Amino acid sequence: MLQQAKNLAQKLRLPGFLENMERRCAEFESGNLSPSEFLSLLLSDEANSRKNKPNKRLESIARFRHRIDLEDWDTSFDRGISKAKMKEIFHL
Repeated sequence: MLQQAKNLAQKLRLPGFLENMERRCAEFESGNLSPSEFLSLLLSDEANSRKNKPNKRLESIARFRHRIDLEDWDTSFDRGISKAKMKEIFHL
């Protein structure tokens, strides 16, 4: 049954379902989720997947040499941005 659901999700182009279906089914079967919570979480997974897809595509197109996080920002060199401004940007 799970394989049928995976095939259907693939056919309908639902990557968020595919990525999280086994984990969500395990949570549901263990009794931690009601049917409505299960469905809601799967739909949320799909929505998040679709929301993040353009960002992933743009990152691959940009071909960044290194992945840099804001936590690794070197504040010792003056770039015209204060620490407070960087923290504000980080929390957006």
